[in-house]
Amino acid sequence: MIELPFTPTTPGEAMLATYLRGKPGRLPVLQSIIDRLDPDGAVGDRARYYIVRSNFRRAVLRGALIALGFTLPSWSKETAAAAEANARFVADYRQRPHAR
Repeated sequence: MIELPFTPTTPGEAMLATYLRGKPGRLPVLQSIIDRLDPDGAVGDRARYYIVRSNFRRAVLRGALIALGFTLPSWSKETAAAAEANARFVADYRQRPHAR
């Protein structure tokens, strides 16, 4: 689980802190992503729905995961296949009763 504010004591956290300081808008976006994670810290449907609707949010997630040394989910990448999968995911998510 990622906790804010950072006290960069490990290499990944130091890299993440440096990445976030590089552009002030990244930290609030990452905090919004973290607030939407599943209770176990996973990027579930709620967080994915929030992330994939914005290029900047996807970029922030990718940057944070890279800084921490985590594997990127295929849907976070900037590919045609990811864009198609995300469009289908968003359409399906919006059809769910809880999406409103």
